[in-house]
Amino acid sequence: METINFYIQQGKEYQKNKQFDLAISEFTRAIQGEENKVEAYYWRGFCFYHINNFDKALTDFNATINLKPDYAKAYYWRALAYLNLKEEKKALEDLTQAINLNPNDVISYYRRAEIFNQNED
Repeated sequence: METINFYIQQGKEYQKNKQFDLAISEFTRAIQGEENKVEAYYWRGFCFYHINNFDKALTDFNATINLKPDYAKAYYWRALAYLNLKEEKKALEDLTQAINLNPNDVISYYRRAEIFNQNED
């Protein structure tokens, strides 16, 4: 477990420095371990999102949500990936779920309102 935590911490450091390819490698190493992989999937999805690999981001956010269905941030970032893939209905569903899980998440309300406003134009 210590090794996996090390990989996750290393990945987060790389991610903070916008070294997304290195971060993805570290998170992948963590995922290959035996223990809880939720955090590694989430952060790897976050990195894939930031290098515009939205399909891989979706795969990792799906894995995160399958392992931890109440992970509000995973729904939020999956919604953004869906938006970039022009799948607004799925994005709205995920933003609504993020809000249901974390009613104080102002940014999810804002993003959802943006979609509603764009559809009214």
